[in-house]
Amino acid sequence: KSAIEDYTLALKIKPDYSLAYYNRGLAKNKLQDYEGEIADYTKAIEFQPDYEVAYTKRGLAKYETGDRAGGCKDLSQAVKLGSDLAYNNLIVYCK
Repeated sequence: KSAIEDYTLALKIKPDYSLAYYNRGLAKNKLQDYEGEIADYTKAIEFQPDYEVAYTKRGLAKYETGDRAGGCKDLSQAVKLGSDLAYNNLIVYCK
């Protein structure tokens, strides 16, 4: 929770800091706040459209919420951007 607070403060200073959104998303994952996690990865991607790991993590979070189609779409995008991790997850979750 304190990490989320710290990243939120960082984003008040630099609202387009994609890494802070990504890291806050990771912290929200630890709390199983998948909707918050997805929102943060979406902002990270907004500011850095080629952020392959954010697409991967967002895809996995969408899968956790039951949005299989959305998760597979994000994993596919991450694969297009060169992510081996996304490729491995695409094989497992999106047969």
